Amino acid sequence: MCNPLGWESACLADKRSAGIWGVIAFPLFWGYHNILFGENANISALDGINRTEIPVMITHGVQDNVIAR
Repeated sequence: MCNPLGWESACLADKRSAGIWGVIAFPLFWGYHNILFGENANISALDGINRTEIPVMITHGVQDNVIAR
C-alpha cells in the first residue's frame, strides 16, 4: 500500500507528479487538511452538490477522456 490512510489513488498521483517526496508529504498534507476543514474534510464533490440549494451546472468537452460518454 502506498500510504496507511487508504487514499491509494491520491498517493499514486503524488508519486507520479512529485516522486518519493509526494509520498512522504502526503500524510502531512492529509493531516493538515483534516485540521483545517474538520468534519467537512471528507465530503465528496457529489455530497457537496447534493447538500446545497444553489443550482449547479456541470459541463465537459467532447474530447474529455475522464468522463464517460
